[in-house]
Amino acid sequence: MAREPSKALMLIHGKDAQSEKNIEALRGIYKSRFAQESVMRVDQPVCVQF
Repeated sequence: MAREPSKALMLIHGKDAQSEKNIEALRGIYKSRFAQESVMRVDQPVCVQF
């Protein structure tokens, strides 16, 4: 098993086509910049209030 340092980014966004497109673009940029084969994504519906 290989281990490497990792980072987690939490994005709170709407469920719409533009958000999906932007998130996938961000994942692609990260994969290219850091020579990664994959970037994990977890989607979870939440209720956020301030």
